[in-house]
Amino acid sequence: MRTPLCLHDTELTGKNASAPAFVWIFTVAAFLAATFGTLSAQEPRHPIHNISGSGSGADNILNTYTESQYLQFVPMQAPRASDQGFAATVVPKDTGWSWSASAPNQITSTPSGTVFPNAGFTLQTAAVPVLSGKTVNIPYYLAAGSTTRKSLVFALIDLNKRGKLQNDLSQLAAKYILSGTSPATRDDRYARRIAVALDAWANAVPDYFMTAKNRIGLSRPAKVETNSWRPPEILRARYETRKINQ
Repeated sequence: MRTPLCLHDTELTGKNASAPAFVWIFTVAAFLAATFGTLSAQEPRHPIHNISGSGSGADNILNTYTESQYLQFVPMQAPRASDQGFAATVVPKDTGWSWSASAPNQITSTPSGTVFPNAGFTLQTAAVPVLSGKTVNIPYYLAAGSTTRKSLVFALIDLNKRGKLQNDLSQLAAKYILSGTSPATRDDRYARRIAVALDAWANAVPDYFMTAKNRIGLSRPAKVETNSWRPPEILRARYETRKINQ
């Protein structure tokens, strides 16, 4: 397993997340590195945020999903929010979307109850260069009443997946911390589920598309970097100022 490379996504802040995603992912990754990097009974000092909570939902996560099943909650493309204009309704007269973890790869348009993906609406793609150097075909539907406006429905699905994943990993981390007094005595089942999910997430992030900050439309990485993307070295410098020794 490799430690995830955390790239800054210009839409992972504000209404789309409670904290910058790169900080959150790096925090859990550092937590895992410290956990698996030592067999000492003495808890090492490591720069991560405090792991809080009771982890009351952790056992349910492990019992409900196998590892392979759980990976369906990893966002495979850049998450985007409907309230930021990235996922306008596709069904005429509908006003919103509803997602359920019981059917994570689909989403329902409300109030009509139309489920997407939906063969009754033409699925289109836009070829977009991404940070890995590849060109990725981003799926979208046309917004209701428009012949040009893209509705990134699958990105909205991935936003909901990310929300569940973040909450679950926090539950698992808390349960792991409380399961023992040191890395040698804690229950690795909880840490392993975090590690497997983060590893899959790290594999997906380099192929995430970019958009200009708070602006609808797909962008080339170079354009986003010029306008609003913060280089990793700046992010690292900012993170260093927030280190917490646990």
